[in-house]
Amino acid sequence: MKILIKIILVIFIIQYPCFAKRIHPEKDYQSYWCKLNNGIAEYRLNDSTRIDCLTDLYAIEFDFANKWSESIGQALYYSIATNKNPL
Repeated sequence: MKILIKIILVIFIIQYPCFAKRIHPEKDYQSYWCKLNNGIAEYRLNDSTRIDCLTDLYAIEFDFANKWSESIGQALYYSIATNKNPL
């Protein structure tokens, strides 16, 4: 019985970080990275969509892991609209 309790405790401890809150909003990471890489934050396209960061080579979309599929689609669209590489 003690072994079972230890196993359950280990599983709980391993999974605990999955329930952690985000430390900063997405915009903070976006602004920080964009400034470090001389990009234009919140670059607006003709259709009123906004690229999180536009550099000389890349159209970049920032998102958290739970929105990974949305992020890929947006980055691809932005790359086509700006003729830059998606990131």
